[in-house]
Amino acid sequence: MSKSVKTIIIIFVLILVLAGLWYIYNSTRPTQEEINNSSANITVVPTDVLSGSLINQLNNHKENGTLPISIGAGEKGRDNPFASF
Repeated sequence: MSKSVKTIIIIFVLILVLAGLWYIYNSTRPTQEEINNSSANITVVPTDVLSGSLINQLNNHKENGTLPISIGAGEKGRDNPFASF
């Protein structure tokens, strides 16, 4: 076979491979109906979720301790809990 025939065959095979890949890509893409059916519906939360009395109740709660909690070195355990002693 001459070099030009091999080149033509290689180009033809590449075109067939690209056409096959394009067909596979187009056949596996979901349709707009499938996308709409699988998407989750987001519910709209009303702006008046917390009523005035509920906000007052939340403000009346006491804070127990300080946040963030600080842990001292004496309260910690071993550095490596998996080490065998």
